Amino acid sequence: MKPISIATAARQQSEEERFIKISTLAGGVSIGALILFGLSSCSDDKELPLPELTEKTYTGANTLRLTYDGYDMPGKSVTVTPGENGAATLTLFSEFDLSQLDLKGVSGTIPAPGVIPGDIRTVLTPQLTGGNGFRSFNGTADTGKVSFSYSGKIYADSLVMNVTDARLADVTLDGMAWKLAPLTKKNDGLGYESLPFHIVWEAHPIEGIDIPLSEILRVAVTVPCIPVYHDTAYSSIAQLLSQLIQTVKWMPDGNIIVTYISTVGGATRIATLNGTTLQYTVENPQYFKLYVNPLSVAGLALTSGVLTGGDLPLSDKQLESILPVVKQLVGKLAPQIAGGIPLAFSKTENALSVYVDQNLAVPVLQTILETILSDSSRLQLFMAELQKYPEIAAQIPEIMKVIQQLPAYIEQTTRFEFGFDFIPYK
Repeated sequence: MKPISIATAARQQSEEERFIKISTLAGGVSIGALILFGLSSCSDDKELPLPELTEKTYTGANTLRLTYDGYDMPGKSVTVTPGENGAATLTLFSEFDLSQLDLKGVSGTIPAPGVIPGDIRTVLTPQLTGGNGFRSFNGTADTGKVSFSYSGKIYADSLVMNVTDARLADVTLDGMAWKLAPLTKKNDGLGYESLPFHIVWEAHPIEGIDIPLSEILRVAVTVPCIPVYHDTAYSSIAQLLSQLIQTVKWMPDGNIIVTYISTVGGATRIATLNGTTLQYTVENPQYFKLYVNPLSVAGLALTSGVLTGGDLPLSDKQLESILPVVKQLVGKLAPQIAGGIPLAFSKTENALSVYVDQNLAVPVLQTILETILSDSSRLQLFMAELQKYPEIAAQIPEIMKVIQQLPAYIEQTTRFEFGFDFIPYK
């Protein structure tokens, strides 16, 4: 087992002490009081009793302190079941209450990704050792996708657990930091030679309609349709994304570390996403699974001010317009959240593409496009922007036909890839 560094051990000890609220003497305590305390403790130095061990589930910030390679893991649960001969069974899992999304009409509880990437429920059977007011445990395990060490303490009303030394069985994506491909226009100013988005859309031809579907999506992500600077200007999705995301790194322990620009509090700074918000496991040379901690994402939306005027503020009108999309997406993606969202990838020394393919994208695409393009004001803005592209403007009547035939186009899709293109961060 790889030893934990002194800094890591000290940090874990410090956080644990704060979590279980161990009392310390305040700076204003007199020297005499300290002496009296020391004398009394010498004469009555008793160890705290071991907590009674019964089957119990620890969940929530008040009863469970759980970390994964040093990062907090909110929204998880651990059930402790007493065993024989000093052993216990620990069951690690997670559930998410959809009502925490604060979306009208969205409720219920769904399974969420487990503690160990790729394992919805992890079962451990360590031996317990008695301590001063707690029962401690430690061990190692291997799920086939992730090997790791673990340790912890069970108190009367709380549980502290740390997963350390985690390592994926397949570390194909580990090794370097990436940044989004730049948003670069062509020399003639018409269209883009580089985008942060990876876009491929091909379909069987439909009689009477001939238009490049991929180009339609490229224009959609580069149309300045999002109000910025207090509604004095407009920005595109591609522009906002390029400004927001700084670096992305797939770590060998299964965490995905993302740095981004935050303006919370009025000051611009580089922030880092909590390492366990996004995790992954490589399934094969072409696919990996993405595990999203829904509680962390919901918390990020609140703390970053996405809904109230922070990094990507949305007006009440904008929230109202996207709410139907969000609701439908939650319904379609919820069943896949626990088991991981399958994403395809292609990696070379100088480029990385990560995207959803048509198996996942077609039903999601239908939900998004049908809802967004049904918004007449957004559709008018979209068409007005197309007029600026001479190579496309003449095809606007055909584009209108595409919109009308959108459901049929989606059904005829033969290849669809939508995601992100990265280049090495240097």
